[in-house]
Amino acid sequence: MLATLVNATVVLICALLGKTLHQGLSEGLKNLLLQILGICVCVIGLRMALDVSNDLVIVLSIAIGTVIGHALRLDAHLDHLGERVQTLAKVEDGRFVEGFVTASLVFCIGAMSIVGSFEAGLNSNYSVIFTKSVLDGIMALVLASTLGIGVAFSAVVILLYQGALTLLAGVLSPLLTDLVVDYMSACGGIMIIGIGLTVGGFKEINTVNTLPGLVVAAGIGFLMPLAGMS
Repeated sequence: MLATLVNATVVLICALLGKTLHQGLSEGLKNLLLQILGICVCVIGLRMALDVSNDLVIVLSIAIGTVIGHALRLDAHLDHLGERVQTLAKVEDGRFVEGFVTASLVFCIGAMSIVGSFEAGLNSNYSVIFTKSVLDGIMALVLASTLGIGVAFSAVVILLYQGALTLLAGVLSPLLTDLVVDYMSACGGIMIIGIGLTVGGFKEINTVNTLPGLVVAAGIGFLMPLAGMS
C-alpha cells in the first residue's frame, strides 16, 4: 500500500497547487492549457492503443463494452458519485464533478495502475507506481489549474482502486496474464484518447460508458489462449 499512498498523496498535493494557480489564470490561458493537455492525453492514449496487433479484439471489446455501459447508465452513476463527494466535502465549484470524473479516469485507466499495483503487492517493487506518481502529479497540477479542486478528490479513487489491486494481487495475478493486460491497456488507450478530446474541448465523448470494454477485453484475452488462439 506504500506506493499507492505515495501516488495518492502526490496527486493531492499537486492538485492543490494547481487549484492555487487556477485562481490566477485568465480564461484564455485556462482554455489553451486544456487544449494542450487534451492533445498530450491523446498522444498517451494513442501509444497505449497501438501496443497490440489484434485490432479486432479491441474494436469488439470497446463496442460491446459501450453497449453495456450505456444500458447501465454508468455516466449518470459516476456523475452522481461526484456530486455526492462534492456535497460531503461542502465545496462550491461549478466544475467539481467534471474535474473529479476526468482525473479519476485519467489516473486509473491504464496498464501502469494494474502492473504497478501487482508489482507492489507481489514483489514489493514500487518503481512502476513511483514513476506513475510523477506523471500523475504533473497531470494533476495542470488539470486542477483548469478544472479546479475536484481533481484533488480523485486521490481517494486512486487509493481505493490501486489499494484493492495491491491487496488482491495474489488472487488476481493468475487471471491477469500478459495478454489480458495488453488488451486492457489498448482499450484503455482508446478511452484515454476520448478523454483527451473531451478535455481539450475538441469533441464531447461519453468515455465513462465505454469502461465495461476493459472487462470485455480482459475476458477475451483470458479465454483466447484456452481456445488455442493468441
